[in-house]
Amino acid sequence: AAFRRVCGEKGQDVSAPLLFGEATSMEKILPRGSVVPRALDLETGLDVSLARNEKEAVQLIAAATGSELKDVRVTAELEGASGEGPTVECRVTGYVETTHHAPYAVTRNGVRPELGWWPDPILEHLDATDLKPRDLQSYWIRVRCPEHAAAGRYRGFLTVSSPSLSAPVRIPFAVRVYGFSV
Repeated sequence: AAFRRVCGEKGQDVSAPLLFGEATSMEKILPRGSVVPRALDLETGLDVSLARNEKEAVQLIAAATGSELKDVRVTAELEGASGEGPTVECRVTGYVETTHHAPYAVTRNGVRPELGWWPDPILEHLDATDLKPRDLQSYWIRVRCPEHAAAGRYRGFLTVSSPSLSAPVRIPFAVRVYGFSV
C-alpha cells in the first residue's frame, strides 16, 4: 500500500499491472520489507553516470499490482555517440531467507535488521522471474564502460516485458560517460 501510494504521487497509474521504483546499488530492498523504495518517474526514467573503464549499477524495482505476472524480464537498448559505447546487462536479483538473528550484536541506527527475504545474489543465469502480487522484485541494471568509449550521453530504454502483459513497458534510460578513465 505504501509503495502504491508513493508511485501514485510520482504520477504512475496505480491501476496498471506494474508499478516501478528505483534504488542505488548500495540499498537493500526486501520484497516484503518495511523500507519503501523511491517511486520511479516514468517520464525521466533511470540514469547512470560513470567514467571510462568503470562499472556502475542501479536497481529497477517492479511490483505486480493484481495477479501474478509470469516471466517478467528487463532488457536494455542504448544509442549514443559513434564508436565503442557502454554495455548494459539486466539481471534478476535473488533473495535469501533469514530466519534467525545473528548470535552477536548487529544493529543499524540502534535497530536489529528485520528477518525475512533479503536481496543477495545477482542471478546471472536468469533473464526473467515471476512477480507475485504486492512483492517487490529488484532487477540489477549493470553498466560497463570500455576504456575507449566516447564521452557523452547515451540514451535508450529499459523494456519490461512478460507474456502476462498486454504490451511491454518502455522506461527511458540514460548513461553519461565522463571524458576520463579510471
